[in-house]
Amino acid sequence: PVRVMTDLIDQKPVSTGTVIRGNRRWKIIVYDLDQDPISHRECIECTFDQLITAIVECGLRSLAMPLPGCRHGPVSAHESFEIVLNSLTNWQAEQALNIHLICSPDHYETLCNNHQTLFSHTETLTRS
Repeated sequence: PVRVMTDLIDQKPVSTGTVIRGNRRWKIIVYDLDQDPISHRECIECTFDQLITAIVECGLRSLAMPLPGCRHGPVSAHESFEIVLNSLTNWQAEQALNIHLICSPDHYETLCNNHQTLFSHTETLTRS
């Protein structure tokens, strides 16, 4: 524990909107515990746009992630899904990207009810 704490002394906190790239896991920072509320839609939009840029730079083809900002922040699953959808709609890709959004069963049910046409179309594409 002392060694870990010593290693953290020179660390500076990252700001919201940052994409932290790891080898296999990336993190996006959408919460700031010093703010009230700790997250907001504009921050998530900006962060997700930066994530898309990083994906293009690295040539990723698949991504699995929780809905950004809706777990601990005031952003609803519906708003979070719209942010992801809008970012992907504005993204001009040369290759397809498989995105797997991870959410609770309650959030999934809400999203299916709010976006029935999209989900029925997606399920059709997945099955074929």
